Amino acid sequence: MITNFLRIFPFIFLILISGCGGLKKTWEESGTYTSKKDIASTYIWKKGKQYIAIVETIPVQGRNKSRTLHPVNISSSTISKSLSKLEYKIIAKKSKKKKGKHAVFSEGNIELLSNQIPKALEKANKNQDVLFEVFQLRKKFWFIPSTIDTTAGYLFIEPGRINIIFEKINEDYQGYDYDEPRKIVGDSSNGIYRGKQQVSKGWVVLTSKSWQ
Repeated sequence: MITNFLRIFPFIFLILISGCGGLKKTWEESGTYTSKKDIASTYIWKKGKQYIAIVETIPVQGRNKSRTLHPVNISSSTISKSLSKLEYKIIAKKSKKKKGKHAVFSEGNIELLSNQIPKALEKANKNQDVLFEVFQLRKKFWFIPSTIDTTAGYLFIEPGRINIIFEKINEDYQGYDYDEPRKIVGDSSNGIYRGKQQVSKGWVVLTSKSWQ
């Protein structure tokens, strides 16, 4: 009985995955570094629809662009420790997700961002920001992935401050979470503060205390 189940399980798994809107194909979609001269310096890392890129400064009310420090040297550990402290909560009362706080970034995404963001900040100038979008698999039944969540935003450095403005926070990449608004929750005791304005999904300021 067990032997027969083990034989047919791979086929069951493939059927379930194919029923998730081609999830496997989308998740494994592989991108390559661009070779076009006009945008060769834009993408620091790119894989399918995931990327970390340098873009022109994104105007934000309340931001003083003259305080931008790019290019700047910042360690991977500083980015890693800061991002690992970021959490969010879902505001909607009828949310299917568990209540309470959730990590903004998965361990895999923290590793990726902490390796690539410092490279971007070294190359960016004072008139540029770092834009990112990364995915993670959402598991609904045991270990079987049900969809892809995407987190996106842009980042810029000021004296003693890492600023991140979020456009998406662990949202279904097809937009099915429109009725589940999210809110970044920070703790000033960990050096995490709210930005000057309520922008998009949230403006977070990570001070030196969050880097420890």
